[in-house]
Amino acid sequence: MVLLLAHSEDALARAVQARLWQEGVRAVLAAASRPVSSVRWTWRPRTQGPEGALEVDGQQVALSALSGVLAREHAPFVPEPGMSAADAHYVRAEVRASLLALLEALPCFVANRPSAPAARRPFLFASGAMDAVRAVGLHPPEALVTPDTDEAARFVGEGRLLVGSLRGRAAPQAATGEPLDVLLRARAPACVIRVPDAPLARLYVVGLSLAAAEWRAEPGSPWHPWEAPPPLVDQAVSLAGRLGLGFARVTLALAGAGICLDVEPCPRLEDAAASVATPLTEALARRLAGEGRAA
Repeated sequence: MVLLLAHSEDALARAVQARLWQEGVRAVLAAASRPVSSVRWTWRPRTQGPEGALEVDGQQVALSALSGVLAREHAPFVPEPGMSAADAHYVRAEVRASLLALLEALPCFVANRPSAPAARRPFLFASGAMDAVRAVGLHPPEALVTPDTDEAARFVGEGRLLVGSLRGRAAPQAATGEPLDVLLRARAPACVIRVPDAPLARLYVVGLSLAAAEWRAEPGSPWHPWEAPPPLVDQAVSLAGRLGLGFARVTLALAGAGICLDVEPCPRLEDAAASVATPLTEALARRLAGEGRAA
């Protein structure tokens, strides 16, 4: 039994669910956009894991039967229509707290647990993240947090950059010719990452293995499938593990020993190479179904 926590239009979650069904594995999608009354859970903490059940649209899911959870969203389900703003805020907070507690308590594979150091954005500010990057033989990027476009311009110079939000889980966006005052809208603080003039690579890690990799020459150019060299694969897999992530996309600048620009715990695939989706879906389905456990 596999539980998928995602928005109903999440293409990757839907593809993983379909793959699991093809393999005869029951997979229940609890969409984050549905009313809270459609999803309920009752459980008791136990030494070997929580005891209880989850109900989604009348379907019972015994927590002890779960082999894996794909938590694409840690956000709560939406409050019921007609609730006051105060009641909706209370329900949202309580549901989210209960869901996060359950994800932490489950003994099965969870991608990803909310307590993972890099579960929030940007990964650079997670506890121990920079030490983890250096421990696997990579270098962290040069970064600056500022709301000031002049400061950002002096920091970047004539080079390439990524601009990322300090909240949520969105990945930093490549800046391809946009002026900094547009990227730093409303002068809100943002994380500006200096990108070296080198090819970029993205490695998709699931559990203890590489699921897929892609490469491109520069920001804005298409991503292409890539056979990553084994030492780089080992570094990416080790880094994801050190950051507590069962599913991650590691973005590298292929300069020198390698510069880790980002580690995404919940990557979207809109701009990925077309050939990435199938092996990634298959790898996630296998791991969620219980295959590929550490010996």
